Amino acid sequence: MDLKSKLLDPAQTVLLYGTTPPRLGTPDEQVSAAAGKLAARLAALPLDGVVVYDIQDETGRTQLPRPFPFMRTDRSAPVLDAAHAKHPPAGDHLQGARQPG
Repeated sequence: MDLKSKLLDPAQTVLLYGTTPPRLGTPDEQVSAAAGKLAARLAALPLDGVVVYDIQDETGRTQLPRPFPFMRTDRSAPVLDAAHAKHPPAGDHLQGARQPG
């Protein structure tokens, strides 16, 4: 059963793995090492999909101070390639899926 079908069927369990891209400015060798570790971790898991979080600076959402400083991420990093190798981006496959709330 594909991911869209599982998401649309409340009787199904969906197993997702979440990760974030490396911080912008991380040396290439560290990014490559992280990508290799992620690929090895994902290969051993029976996942339905991988969620790569898009971290954004949302200072306009609240007046509360951030618990830590915002750091931009590198969305072109090989870590994303490692995640996509196991589970290609869903793209249009999720159209029609129920939205939270």
